[in-house]
Amino acid sequence: MISVKNTSFDPPLPYLNDTSSVAPVFVDCGGSEEIRNDAILEAVSIIVPSFFETPVHSRAERARAAKHDSSTSSTSLYACTEKNKNFRRCQATVSCLTGGLSNALFIVSKNNRNSTRTHDVPSVVLVRIHFDSPNDLESLFVDRARDVLTLSHLSRCGQGPKLYGRFLNGRIEEFFPNVSPIQWSEMSSELYQSSIAQAMAKMHLQLVPTNDCTSEVSLPSKGEIFDKVDKWFQFLEQISSLPEAHIDDARLQDLDALGRMKREWEWLKAELQPVIVKSSVVKVVDLAKLFAREIVFCHMDCQSLNILKSSSEPGIKLIDFEYAGYNPRAADIANTFCEHCDMNNLRAKFIEQYPTEKQQDAFLRVYICEVDKALPALLDKLNGWEEFMAELRDEVWRHALISHLGWAVWAIIQSLTSPIEFDYVQYAVQRMEGYDYFKKKLWCDDS
Repeated sequence: MISVKNTSFDPPLPYLNDTSSVAPVFVDCGGSEEIRNDAILEAVSIIVPSFFETPVHSRAERARAAKHDSSTSSTSLYACTEKNKNFRRCQATVSCLTGGLSNALFIVSKNNRNSTRTHDVPSVVLVRIHFDSPNDLESLFVDRARDVLTLSHLSRCGQGPKLYGRFLNGRIEEFFPNVSPIQWSEMSSELYQSSIAQAMAKMHLQLVPTNDCTSEVSLPSKGEIFDKVDKWFQFLEQISSLPEAHIDDARLQDLDALGRMKREWEWLKAELQPVIVKSSVVKVVDLAKLFAREIVFCHMDCQSLNILKSSSEPGIKLIDFEYAGYNPRAADIANTFCEHCDMNNLRAKFIEQYPTEKQQDAFLRVYICEVDKALPALLDKLNGWEEFMAELRDEVWRHALISHLGWAVWAIIQSLTSPIEFDYVQYAVQRMEGYDYFKKKLWCDDS
């Protein structure tokens, strides 16, 4: 049941980090730009009411809006704010951001940056609008309720942007000024590598609730990624049988997603089961396996577009936690190492671009020292650093197969359903080339 917050008492940020209340505004990205922008500004006026110089709504109007049932037509809500549309247009500008593959992204900026501003009320916000998806496709990839819960938790911990509030098909977040995504080629640079490792370690230490009903966290016995990719294969099987699927791309037929890829996935799940050590004496190699396969809270999409660098301060910021969840830590590290290759531009060269052994060790040492303060001392005592790191690198390499195969099936589904102009099929082909390359190093090619 979606609740609508009563904002008649004019707090500066009435929806801040509220995961249950939803402002009764729907933004239609398929209509005219003017209608879309008016709806975006309406959402901002409700969720960040002090964003505008003077109250846009009277208290009575806000009370009526707060009591408005989101399940009904929003005509009455828009009727009461019609007189304010020109006011908002004069006060703020809506700009479109490019690069989103799961959402439409917009920036809303105050036109008068010199206006009165408090610490709590921003002058620029990010508006994220979720795409309409057929066949309940969005929920297949992203659990929006959990996504918001994750963002709210990480925001309160200082590890994510502020969640200003939700509306019917999107949300408003903090916009980081003077930042830009790093380039794929910068991920292994000394300038950013340590910061990425530290940020990932801090995320892996988090216990993020999985639902609103309880703050307690029960870790799964295996990574959530396994059930998620299972569902992707099931959906692909369903949609591939539909006449309108139009799977006429020869590259898709060569990938044989429901044949070879499905067999590889079943084999991989069996190979990457949780480690059970029966001996009372744990060897260093077993210690590395246990460490690598420990279930922690992972980003799972830590790639260059989701890593922001600042022009005014050191370090990086991680954003976009839509695919975050509880998974083996090695799966998250592996996915990030794979993203050292030029994936998004479809020019990945795994031999040349995957981080070198020296670069991997530099990342992993920083990560280990951040995530487990006692482990470095133990490895020093056992004189086991070299053996531990060698096995950990191999474990990360093994888990890279999850990254390649998982994103390959994701891309195939996107190629059949997404309105975005991107060569998802070639992305899937590239990912399966990566899968084959990584598999041959550690496993015989007769599985």
